[in-house]
Amino acid sequence: MGLLLGTILLGILTFRAKVFPRWTVLLIVIMLISFGLPGFERWFALFWGVTYMAVG
Repeated sequence: MGLLLGTILLGILTFRAKVFPRWTVLLIVIMLISFGLPGFERWFALFWGVTYMAVG
């Protein structure tokens, strides 16, 4: 629960602070959607890795 809440908070704060480009926030949203929707759990690792590289 903490990781999910922290990721949502990171996306909101990143968007508001304008630290990263907007597409980075979009990747965070896609990662969270792929985590929660049935059928997309196979893609979660891919979206997590791309988001990690973009923010990293």
